[in-house]
Amino acid sequence: MARPNCDPRWIFELLPYPWQRCFHSFLLLLLPLVATSLLALDAATPPSPLPWSPPSPLLTRPLPLRPPPPQPTIAAASVLSIYIKGKLQYRPTKPVGSWLLTSTNGSSTSYALPNQPVDVLLGQEISPGRGVSLTCFLHNTSTTTCSNITNARVTQAAMPIQATNITLGMLVMVLSLSNSSECNSRGGANVTQVQNAFLGPNGYADFFGNCSYDMMVFDRQKLT
Repeated sequence: MARPNCDPRWIFELLPYPWQRCFHSFLLLLLPLVATSLLALDAATPPSPLPWSPPSPLLTRPLPLRPPPPQPTIAAASVLSIYIKGKLQYRPTKPVGSWLLTSTNGSSTSYALPNQPVDVLLGQEISPGRGVSLTCFLHNTSTTTCSNITNARVTQAAMPIQATNITLGMLVMVLSLSNSSECNSRGGANVTQVQNAFLGPNGYADFFGNCSYDMMVFDRQKLT
């Protein structure tokens, strides 16, 4: 039976006591060497390769390309362009005047213009009364208001004012002012005196006739 200071698990009770302490020391030295050898052997052993397996047929096929999603389209405002010819006119409407192209394309149709046309060749504004051709842009076919105009050209000069062989019909009005806070009452001129001023000897009718060599005269029957 081993002594109390010796663990029987280390010697299996086979060695005599003098050898027990030496065997115990030997085991303590041997254990680190064995552990180091096992770690080195484990590091030197290459890992076993995984068995090769053919790729799945589903993975070898290229993935089908999906069509791109439809992009939202922005509907552009439809603009109709027409070529028109007519007579340029100006109307002193409020708050600003308006420009019209009347008797267009041989008809009685009138088109409202956004501004005074500028001659594309001369770069100058076209005066009223002249024949003009231009491109008019409309928002739809039911409107006659041009949202924009381009390529304006003068096709015919304005008709000259006739100053010969004219018989003028005059309308003369005689007014009387009543009394108010703005002005005092004031009677009108004598009707007979007004008629004599125009139709009497050396009156306005004779003056215009003499200065125009009888080419511009008053209609004495229609002077009222």
